[in-house]
Amino acid sequence: MNGLRLNVGACIYCGDSGPPLTREHVLPRGLGGNEAPDGLSNALVLQNASCQSCQKITQRIEEACLIAMMGPGRARLGLRRRDRSRNTTTAHVDRHDGSSEDREVAWEDVPGAITIPSFYEAPILTGAPIPEFPPCDYQFHVIAPASVMPEDAHRIGVSLMADSRMFARMLGKIGLGLAVARLGMQGYEPLVRELILKGSFQHGLVGGFAGTSRTDPQTTSLHTLSLVTNDGLPGRFIIAEIRLFAEFNGPTNYVVVGRWL
Repeated sequence: MNGLRLNVGACIYCGDSGPPLTREHVLPRGLGGNEAPDGLSNALVLQNASCQSCQKITQRIEEACLIAMMGPGRARLGLRRRDRSRNTTTAHVDRHDGSSEDREVAWEDVPGAITIPSFYEAPILTGAPIPEFPPCDYQFHVIAPASVMPEDAHRIGVSLMADSRMFARMLGKIGLGLAVARLGMQGYEPLVRELILKGSFQHGLVGGFAGTSRTDPQTTSLHTLSLVTNDGLPGRFIIAEIRLFAEFNGPTNYVVVGRWL
């Protein structure tokens, strides 16, 4: 990713160029977005890239995904950010005597679990009918087991909420940020703004490889991000490939970010 364009000067979500504009992490900070990805010396952080109104929307999207869907796993990897003030979480404990209860335990004493939607191929690319929202499978991964089992327990678990709509919007946010970092704001039409800001799935932009025989390669990278910009793609689309928690066999999803003008 040479020649990055990180000083934007306009909101990447609505196009407003009026101040104040804030910086925007391409990958959310709660997923390690303040660290440099593999192959780069600096983090992918866009300067002057989000207005206050859009920032409030994208913050809600991130919080809905990072806490409810990935909180325990992120905690075990040291990635908690806004929610890190709590040192405990609610866990379900099954006791040896057959009884059970929900109790507060330290983050390190629960399984480091995450759940990630794995979407089917994007309808805009396949010509399939566009559903109300993208169909998907759900993958459940335990990044690390509970470090200490309570003496009275034989099993401990955590609850995760899977919101595929919000996750699709977060994928759109990451994909758009990646496109702006690589391409700037000119020369293509962004297609994901309504998906991000309004949760609109009417264009069928989000996809993946669920239900296929595709096998994602092994990697030591926590996340992998790439942008496919070949003019020869069907529809001259710009596609972001996003694989969160790739090191732990997380699925590859992609977003049709834009179209060349």
